[in-house]
Amino acid sequence: MKNGFTVVEVLISLAVGFIALAIIVIAMNQFSIIGPRALAKVNQASKAMLIDERLQSQLMKMGPNAKDINLDTNTIWSPYISYDIEVPFSKNYYFSTTLRATITMDGSSIILLFKDKNDSLSPIQTVKIASGVKSLDFQYESGTVKYRLVLYSDSVTSTFISAVTTMNLK
Repeated sequence: MKNGFTVVEVLISLAVGFIALAIIVIAMNQFSIIGPRALAKVNQASKAMLIDERLQSQLMKMGPNAKDINLDTNTIWSPYISYDIEVPFSKNYYFSTTLRATITMDGSSIILLFKDKNDSLSPIQTVKIASGVKSLDFQYESGTVKYRLVLYSDSVTSTFISAVTTMNLK
């Protein structure tokens, strides 16, 4: 009896090998497509957490009255929110003053505008909170500010919704 494989056994093992190779190639192709998108989603979630932290820290500074909060009431989600901030020792080192803060979009950037409440024509200071943002919208209901943040990259768009309840509001 001779040692070795028959032609049928070799053909069967080649067919099984080619099927396994085809499955591996298809899986690698799918991973190369899914991988960058998954990485982009993770990066967007990380960026959203940073923006969320910055927005919450600003929104927690709202003044004491809910009537001082302004939103665009013509839509369900407002493209801006405006509120009062008490600043101690500002103009004349002895008394506090009230500034009007507005969070809104400027192109693809989120900005925070500070204006004198009595002279709201020109901003005192503009602070850039984040960039690379598709949209930011606000809702307000009984002491809670809810906001929707949409981030985008080359092929991935993600929506994040968060809220902050301010302790200062009456």
